Amino acid sequence: MPLHRAPLGRAAVLPLLLAACAPDDQILDPNPVFQSTPSFADRTDAPIPFLASNRPRGCTDSRYRQFNFWVGRWEVQDPSGVVGTNRVRSALAGCAVTEEWIASNGFPGRSLNSYDAETGAWHQFWVDGGAGSLMLEGGATPSGGMMLSQTRPIRFNGPLATDRLEWKRQEGGRVLQTWDQSTDQGATFQRLFEGTYIRSGLPAATPAPTGLCADPARLRFHRFDFTVGVWVVSRASSGARVGRSTIAKDLGDCLLEEQFEGPRDHRVIGFGALDIVAFTWYREYVTSQGVRVALRGDLSPAGQMTMTGRIGSSLIRVTWIGDGVHRFEQQWERSIDGGTTYDLMDTLIYQRAN
Repeated sequence: MPLHRAPLGRAAVLPLLLAACAPDDQILDPNPVFQSTPSFADRTDAPIPFLASNRPRGCTDSRYRQFNFWVGRWEVQDPSGVVGTNRVRSALAGCAVTEEWIASNGFPGRSLNSYDAETGAWHQFWVDGGAGSLMLEGGATPSGGMMLSQTRPIRFNGPLATDRLEWKRQEGGRVLQTWDQSTDQGATFQRLFEGTYIRSGLPAATPAPTGLCADPARLRFHRFDFTVGVWVVSRASSGARVGRSTIAKDLGDCLLEEQFEGPRDHRVIGFGALDIVAFTWYREYVTSQGVRVALRGDLSPAGQMTMTGRIGSSLIRVTWIGDGVHRFEQQWERSIDGGTTYDLMDTLIYQRAN
C-alpha cells in the first residue's frame, strides 16, 4: 500500500497538518458521511470472531490465493530510484496477507489483507506511522492482478476523494503498483504513486515513525491503551477459557494489533487505528477460518469504547469495559431492529496473564 512509498508524500502531509491545526478532543460530528462503508455477511456459525467457527481451519479455495503473487521480500523502485522495501507474507493458514512497508527514509506502514467469501470482495486495512489509514475494497482483475479502492473525505467534512490502487503482474516475477486519486467523482484521476516491486534479499531500513500517535496529549490515539498486554481470555457465560491474546501497539503507537491464539491452532489477527480525518476508530478481525469482521466507533456517552458493524441484516455492537489494570471485558451484542434494541450474545473476559 503506497501511502508512503516516497518520502512523506501528499498523503503523509495531510494528517500531520490536520493534527497540528485541530485540538485533539474538540467536539466533532460523531457520524461523518462516507460514500462507502464496510460490508458484512451472515456468519451465524461464529458471531464472535475470536471463537473458532464450524469451518475448517485454513482457506484452501483458490480465491484466497488471488493476492499471493504479491507475497515476497521486495525492493520497490520509482523513476527516482529505490524508495523502500516491503515484506509481504501469507498469514492465518492462507486466510490473510500481511504487509510491512518501510520507506527509504524509514517511514513505516503495515496492512492486513483478506478475502471475504460471503461478499466476494478483497479488503485492505492500511495503517502508517503518520496516522494515515485506508480501508480499501475490490477484487482480482481479469489479468490476474488486484484492484482495490475507497471513497473518503480528504479532510474533515471536506470533499470526497476516490483512491484506486492496482497491482499488476510483470515479467520476471515483478509487480507494478499504481495509486490514482480522483476528486471529481471519478471524471479524472491523478497518479500519486507508481512503483515496481523487484524481489530482493536486502534488509529493511530502520523504522522511523513520526511520533504523532505516541504523543500523550493526543488522547484519541490512546483510547485502547488499557487493553495492551498479554491476556487469558474466557467466556463470561460459561467461564470456559477460549484462548490467549497479545495486544500491542506498533508504528509509533498508530497501530493497535491483536494476536489471538485459541484451541486447535485457531488464530485471529486484529488491526485497529484512529482515522485522523473522520476522528473514528476502526477495528478489523480476520480468523484462520476465513471469517472477517469490521467495526467502527469511538467513546460512547457512558465513556466506554463502543464500535458497531453489520452481519447480514443484523447490527453488532462491541463494547470494551475496563476493570482496573488486570482485567477488562469485551461485550458482544446483536440487534435485529436496526439498533433500537440490542441482545447480549456473550462477553469475553480478558484477565492479565502472569
